[in-house]
Amino acid sequence: MFAVVAAILIIVLIIFGAAYQETGTSDRSERTAVQMAEMKEEYKSMVEVRNLTVRRLSAGMDFATISFEVKNNGDYTITDLSIDVKFLDARGETIGSRNVSVTGTFLPGKHKVLEPGKEYDVEESFVSIPDGWSGECRHEIKDLRHAGMR
Repeated sequence: MFAVVAAILIIVLIIFGAAYQETGTSDRSERTAVQMAEMKEEYKSMVEVRNLTVRRLSAGMDFATISFEVKNNGDYTITDLSIDVKFLDARGETIGSRNVSVTGTFLPGKHKVLEPGKEYDVEESFVSIPDGWSGECRHEIKDLRHAGMR
């Protein structure tokens, strides 16, 4: 009889312990996601984007090239970074965009990073400039992940 009661008590403790552990893990995951988002937003100010230009490759054609310089002014190696280049109309409104990957995995086994104090010249060609583009652009850092965010 004692063995049966002890076995039931152990099973109940295991079930409550697992439920408690799952709840604790879930709360930690949410807190970590919030902290990661805050770290990402804070680190964006450490990324410097300069000399953003978009130029048509041929007059009357939709082929174009985006080019800019990007520098990591922070203390962490950036492992993933993409810049969203926004095309503006005559009123300054966004009429289209192009996401440009600066770092990340481009080929299997090849991961490009941006170390502290380093900078890259970025250039990407593409097709389809939006109709009504004024020739002006602006940028926004979209995806950012650095080594301190583990």
